Amino acid sequence: MASNQSGQQYSFERPGKLWVGACASLLLLSSVLGWFENTTLLTPHADEFFVIFGLLSGFISIFGIIVLFNSTDSWPYANSIGFSIAGAFLSFIIIMTFIASLFDFAEGMVQFPADKTQTFKALIPIVSASHTQLSKSVSWTIKPAQFPVDIQITRKDWEFMVARQKTLGIRNNSNIMEIDGYFCANAIMQKSSNLLRIVYGGTYYPWSMDFILPSGSIVVCPSEATGKPYLKLQ
Repeated sequence: MASNQSGQQYSFERPGKLWVGACASLLLLSSVLGWFENTTLLTPHADEFFVIFGLLSGFISIFGIIVLFNSTDSWPYANSIGFSIAGAFLSFIIIMTFIASLFDFAEGMVQFPADKTQTFKALIPIVSASHTQLSKSVSWTIKPAQFPVDIQITRKDWEFMVARQKTLGIRNNSNIMEIDGYFCANAIMQKSSNLLRIVYGGTYYPWSMDFILPSGSIVVCPSEATGKPYLKLQ
């Protein structure tokens, strides 16, 4: 016997749409801020702020769960709960990214005022380089000998090091090269008080919100750079 079932209408209410739109806008703003903040701070900075950013993002995301759950109250209960939790998790990442990007941009303006900042070219000794592939995404990074950061480079510069590794006696397990100062990154640097940063002249990739050093930035280190955090070029 056929049963008559009334078709239930599932809707996504206006507050939820506004929340999704706000998160999309924050993601776009984060990408734009990343384009303006074309630097990497080399000296240690206040990482404790990022704990605060994480807590703030978490509290806002909890509010997002409430908004999304109330906006999907016409959905099956399990679907509404799952969507709200997943949406809040993505919201957390987006909000955290935006706050961190905004902080980096403001921090750069305060710590490196134009009238007190020196700009110069320098060679930065590298301790290691690595090659990472996640699905179709490929990246190549270097680690300076005396600065706790990772810097992205081009494939051409990675291949430059690979072509010379045997001649220089560099250990390479195909994904990581132990360079130990054989190579240097040729970069533009800025100094303000005791703070140092790299200024990128390469390409900005908005989907990763990151810059890459231009091709040709990796060179064989001169002996004058050995044991130094960087060698200032005249």
